[in-house]
Amino acid sequence: MTIPYFFINKNNINNGFAVIESENFKHLVKVLRARIGDTVEFSDNEAYRYVGKICEKNNNFAKIKIEEKKKIKKRIPQIILFQSILKKEAMELVLQKTAEIGLDSIVPVVSKRVVGQINEKKTDSKINRWQSISLSACMQSKRDFVCVVEKPINLIDIRFDNYDKFFILYERNLNLKHLYGFSEFSKIFLKENFLNLKKVAYLVGPEGGFDNDEIQFLNSGKAILLNFGQNILRAETASIYFLSIFDFLMQYYNLYKFV
Repeated sequence: MTIPYFFINKNNINNGFAVIESENFKHLVKVLRARIGDTVEFSDNEAYRYVGKICEKNNNFAKIKIEEKKKIKKRIPQIILFQSILKKEAMELVLQKTAEIGLDSIVPVVSKRVVGQINEKKTDSKINRWQSISLSACMQSKRDFVCVVEKPINLIDIRFDNYDKFFILYERNLNLKHLYGFSEFSKIFLKENFLNLKKVAYLVGPEGGFDNDEIQFLNSGKAILLNFGQNILRAETASIYFLSIFDFLMQYYNLYKFV
């Protein structure tokens, strides 16, 4: 059986023991049917990762005796996705797969052609669902840290200057001053080496793309527009595709740092 993995609040970890409760406990006992003596892995999402064995359980919680403890460090640069809100299934796919690959956080974006608009009264419940999907993906892939889902913002409120590099994926091959193809992007990547980056972000539009006014706004700042070829990708595909490429290049050239 695959060893279960959870994120546990550091307040539930004391004196060589940890307590698993609430939803984690239900999953551990009712879904995985774990028993006393079974091994469990978990992270406090701040500083340490642990391995332990279940030494006690009742109807409300399981107690874990910690056997191993390892320091964890966050990877730099942080990678943030600004995702224009998509239809339900597509948005949830992006949340799941980008969290698995290693995204640090995702910011839902409201743009003009967004179909999956959020009812203001249901914003909190929607974010909670999205965070739950992200959390499950992080547990499944046994990440050290959780990918955080932020509150939605409007497109015009994005501040490119808050990031060392900000990329915008754009499907149309127009003559825009900051628009690059994939080969040009690779050359930029290799030339600059990305050695001193701390925060990198990228923006993906909705199913209907950006309108002309939005493109002019996006093309007026220091953001870099990218076009990855003749094939027009679905928004959810583009989000996952770019992160995969970026992560591969960073790992291939050993450019990630850990702090």
